[in-house]
Amino acid sequence: MRICSGFTIGTVQAHLIYLQSMEQKLRQSGAGGCNDQAVHNILIWGDLLRGVDVFVWDYFRGPVKTLDVGYLQDEFGRIINDDGLPYCVVHQYKADRNAQFFQGLTSKFPLHRRAERVHLEDTRFLRARLKSAGEFGCMAV
Repeated sequence: MRICSGFTIGTVQAHLIYLQSMEQKLRQSGAGGCNDQAVHNILIWGDLLRGVDVFVWDYFRGPVKTLDVGYLQDEFGRIINDDGLPYCVVHQYKADRNAQFFQGLTSKFPLHRRAERVHLEDTRFLRARLKSAGEFGCMAV
C-alpha cells in the first residue's frame, strides 16, 4: 500500500530523524528529480527510521483524509471517515480535484487575494464560523 508523504505527524525528534533520512536517501539516489513520495514509502515500509515508532493509519479510518481517494460527508458538510467521525485534517483539497468540497469550504471561509495573519484575538471569529457550520471536532487545513 502506498502512503502519502504530504502529511506526516510526529515529535520533533522523530521529524529530525525522518528529514535526515529523507535527505540521505534523496542524495544517495543521485537523481535530481527523485520522487520524495517514493523515498517516503521506502523509509516507512523498509523500516529504515531507526529509533522512531511508526504508525500508519488506514486511509478510511485515521485522523487525516487525503482527498485523492473519494470521501463521505455528514449533514454539516464535514468530511467523515468510515466510522462516521470527522477527520482532524483534510489534505489535498483543491479546486481542480474536488470542486464541490472546495466551493462549500470557500463559501464558509472566503479566500483572500493575499495571505493574512490570524492573530490570537481574531480566533473568536473563526470559532463562530465553525459553530455556524456545525460542531467541528476537527478542521480542514
